[in-house]
Amino acid sequence: MEDIEGEDISLASLLSKEYSDNKTEGYSESSASKVEKFDKSKLKKLQVLIDQSKAFSQIISSSLVQQTAGKNADDNDDDDTKEPLKKKQKTTDNLETNTKVLDTYGQPKSLVGVTLKEHQIHGMNWLISMYENGLNGILADEMGLGKTVQTISLLCFLLEQGIQGPFLIVSPLSVVSNWCSELSSFAPKLSYVSYVGSKDHRQKLRRKSLRKFNVVVTSYEISLIDFPYLKNISWSYLVVDEGHRLKNANCMLFSKLKSLNVSNRLLLTGTPLQNNLAELWSLLNFILPDVFHDFATFQSYFNFSEFENLANETNPSDRESKEAFSSLVSMEIRKALVDNLHTILKPFILRRLKKDVLRLPPKREYIIYSSLSPLQSTLYSQLLDSQVNFRGILLETFFPLYIKYNFPKLLKYADSYLGYRKDEKTDFYWDAPTAASLSEHYDFVQSQLRVKRISNPLMQLRQLCDSPYHYFFPWNDDTKLNYDLILNTSKLQSLDSLIPRLLKDNPNQKILLFSQFKSTIDLLRAYFEEHPNSKHGKSSVFPVKTCTITGSSSKLERDEAVETFTNDPEHKVFLLSTRAANLGLNLTAATTVILYDSDLNPMVDIQAIARVHRIGQKNPCIVYRLATRATVEEAIWERVIKKRVLEGIVIETGEFNGSDAWKTHSNKKTPRKESVLSSLLNFYSSKTSNSTLNNFKDPKLRDSCLESNELNEEELNEITSHDLEKYKDNRVLDEVNMHHIKLLSETDITGQNGLDGGIM
Repeated sequence: MEDIEGEDISLASLLSKEYSDNKTEGYSESSASKVEKFDKSKLKKLQVLIDQSKAFSQIISSSLVQQTAGKNADDNDDDDTKEPLKKKQKTTDNLETNTKVLDTYGQPKSLVGVTLKEHQIHGMNWLISMYENGLNGILADEMGLGKTVQTISLLCFLLEQGIQGPFLIVSPLSVVSNWCSELSSFAPKLSYVSYVGSKDHRQKLRRKSLRKFNVVVTSYEISLIDFPYLKNISWSYLVVDEGHRLKNANCMLFSKLKSLNVSNRLLLTGTPLQNNLAELWSLLNFILPDVFHDFATFQSYFNFSEFENLANETNPSDRESKEAFSSLVSMEIRKALVDNLHTILKPFILRRLKKDVLRLPPKREYIIYSSLSPLQSTLYSQLLDSQVNFRGILLETFFPLYIKYNFPKLLKYADSYLGYRKDEKTDFYWDAPTAASLSEHYDFVQSQLRVKRISNPLMQLRQLCDSPYHYFFPWNDDTKLNYDLILNTSKLQSLDSLIPRLLKDNPNQKILLFSQFKSTIDLLRAYFEEHPNSKHGKSSVFPVKTCTITGSSSKLERDEAVETFTNDPEHKVFLLSTRAANLGLNLTAATTVILYDSDLNPMVDIQAIARVHRIGQKNPCIVYRLATRATVEEAIWERVIKKRVLEGIVIETGEFNGSDAWKTHSNKKTPRKESVLSSLLNFYSSKTSNSTLNNFKDPKLRDSCLESNELNEEELNEITSHDLEKYKDNRVLDEVNMHHIKLLSETDITGQNGLDGGIM
C-alpha cells in the first residue's frame, strides 16, 4: 500500500489496486464495494498501524544485531587467547541494512572433489560472516541445495585459518554415514570420527581421545546417552543437522545440546517453519539464547491487538461493511506478520529455493484416487459409528479372515470343518462361516479381540485405508499372499495397474515407495516379492526385489540397503518408512516416488520427495500420492493444502484468533486437537454407505470392485510418460476419462511460503 496520509481516496479503488494482481481468496470486488461505505478515517488509521509495525520490526532487528555483536566483542575481551578472523568488512553493516552479503571468499583449497555452485559459495560466505561477527544462525536452504557441502566448506575455511576444532556434528543416525562419506571425499585434510556404534566401541574411541579429531560426527541418540563425556569437551562449532528436531524447547535433546560447551552453533534444516511461532522461537532460542531468551518478548514483536480493535470499531447497523473491513484488517495483519518476520529474522536465517538457484530436471506430481473396497467400507463405517459394537462386528462378520491370517495351521480345515467353498479360479473363499460354526476356537479368538484397542480412531482409519488386514495384524509370516489381498485393498488395486506399466516401459526404473506404517511396509514387501502372477501372465514383472528401511533398521542395515538399491539393477523398489528415511539420504538412482499414504505434516512428505529431486538428479521425476476418496485421507489432504498455503504466515487459520493467537501452547485450550480429529472423522460420514462382506458373493460386484480402482489406458499413458510436454504448468486433465488421477498444481505442491527466497 502507498502512504495515504492526507489523501481522500475510496476504499474500493485502494482494494482494487492492492488485490487486482493477486486475487486474494475470500476477498472479492463485491467485498470492496461494501468496504467503500466504511469510514475512510479507519482506513487511514489502519495504514498508520501498518507503518508503525514495519518501523518497530526494523528497530527490533537492528537492536538484536547490535546486541549480539556487542556481546561477542565483550566475550573476545574476556578471552585474550581467542583470535578473531580478520574481516575485510563489518558484516553487521550488511545485516543491519538487509543488503546482500558480499561473496568475499572463494572455494577453500582444502575442499576437493567438488566445485561449489554459486549459491553454495554465497552460503559459505554467509556462514563465514556469521562466524566473524559471533552470530549463530540457521541455514534453511530447501532440501537438495547442498547444506552439507556448504557446512563442510565452512569447516575447511576455518581449518585453513588455523582453527582446527574440534567440530561436533549431530545428525539423524541414518545420515551419519553420509556426513562421513562427504568429509572423506571432499575434505581429506579434516580428520573425522564416526562416533556411533556399541557402548564398547564408543568407549574405545574415547580412550583414543575425541579431541584429536577435527570433526566428530554422532547421532541424536548417542549425544544424549554420552552427554556426560561430550560436555567435557570445548567444541569450536556445533552443527545440528535436521535442526527442526529442536522445535520443542522442552525436549531432552534441546536441553542437552544447548548446555554443551560450544563457541558457535549452526542449525541445518530445510523446513524451519512447520507450525507456529513457538517452534520458531525454540530454534532461535537455541542459536541465540541471549537474544531470544524470552518467548513472551518474542510474541510482543507480533502484537496486532490494535488492528483487532480497529476492526471492531464500527456501526452495528452497517454489518456488511464491518465484515468487509474486518476481512481487510485480517489480511493486513497477516501481511504485517510476514513483513515483521522477514525484517527480524534476516540477520539469522539464510534460505534459498531450488527453483530460484538451480536448474533441476522437471518434476510433476499426481494424486491417484481409489475407492474403498466393500470390506474396507464396512470396517470403516463400523469404526465411525460409535453406537455399533465394533468388536462384535469383527467377531461375527470377519472372523474367517482373522482365522486365516493369524492361525494358518487351521487352514487344513478350509474345505471341510470351516465350511469354506473355494473358488479355484481366483483363489478366494467366498462363503464366510458364522462364528457359531467355529465354536471350538471362538473363545480364544474373542479373548484376542477383546484386547484390541480402539483408542486412536484416526490412526486406525488411516491404517484401514492402507489395507483392511491391519485389523487382523499380526499375521503369520509364512502365510502365502493370495490375490484377495489386492481385491480387498483399494490402493493395491491402483498400484497393481501402475507398477507393471512403470517397470515394463523402463526396465531400469528405480522406485521409492514411502509409507507411514511399518506394517504397511511389510504388506508391500509381500506384494512385490510374493505377488500372484496369474493376472499378469508370463510377461509379469513380478516378483520384484526390494530394499527396506524402517525405524527398526540398524545403521549397518540402512547403509547396506542404500548401497544395494543404488548399485544393484535387480533391486528396483525401495520400501521406506516415511519418518525413518525422509532425512539426509541421497537416492537419485530413482526417478519415481510413490507416497502410499500422506503425513499429517506436509514437510515430512516434501523431505521424502527430496531424496530423489535434488542436486545430482539428471532425469525428470514423477511423484504419485495414493489416496482413498471420501475418507479421512481426503480430509487430511485438504488440510495439508491449506497448511502449505498458510505456511508463509507461520500460523494456521484456526490459531489466528485475536489476542489468543500468540499464546504459548501451555495457555491454549486443549480440545483443539480433538476438534481437528472430530472434523477429520466426520468428513466421511456424509459420503459413505454401509457395505457388508455378503456383497462379495455377487460375482459382478467382485469384478467391479477389482476394476473400479484399476487405472485405464489413458490414465496410465498420462502418468507414466516422460514426454517433456507433460511437465508444462497449468495443464488440465480430462476429468471424465481420467477420473482416478489429479495433476497437482504448483500451489498444491509448494503453497505460498512467506519465508522463501533471499537472506532471511
